[in-house]
Parts: sequence; C-alpha cells; structure tokens
Amino acid sequence: MSSMNVDPVHSESIPGGSRLIIGAGSVVSFSGDCIVNAANERNLGGGGVDGAISNAGGDELYSARLALPILPGHTKKRVLTGSAAITVGGRLAASWCLHAVGPNYSVCSNND
Repeated sequence: MSSMNVDPVHSESIPGGSRLIIGAGSVVSFSGDCIVNAANERNLGGGGVDGAISNAGGDELYSARLALPILPGHTKKRVLTGSAAITVGGRLAASWCLHAVGPNYSVCSNND
C-alpha cells in the first residue's frame, strides 16, 4: 500500500506540474486530493459506491451536496447526466469529491 491507501496501477505527469495516479483499492480511504463519485442527478447520495462515499463523508459532505443549487427548470436535479460538480470531501480522506453523473440505463427506454 502507498501513503494514499491504494495500490498505484499507473502514474504519470500532467501539464501544470501535477501528477495523475490511477490506483486500485477503496475510493473511500483514498487520501489524495480528490476522488470521483458516481453520483445521481439529485446528488444527495444513493446506493453502491455513492452510498459508501456519502456514509464515509458524513454530515459535512451531505451539507455540501445539499448546498448545490437545484438546476433551473428542475425540481430535484443538481447535476445533469454527463456533468459533474465538486464539493469538499467532508470526513473522507480525500480533500475534494467530484460528483460525476453518468446515464442510468435501468430507467432508459428505447426512445431515449
């Protein structure tokens, strides 16, 4: 294990003097700058990885997600599919959490 609590799989320098590290392990215990969360459009927590991240991030992460504005023309959506929003990590080991929303194929129809 590295100091990031994940096993590095790939690492490379990126422009701006930063380093991109792809690792294997629990995203919840990753202690780098930022993790990516598979969120839903409401961005208030869900099941699977999102649920684990929400639980580990605690009230501070939930409050940060709740503070994201509801999008104009919507009643509950904070982040549209194909978009992302960033919040503090709360009690996560990572400082930041990027909430990315991908398609939910279980609710798609053939007309989508």
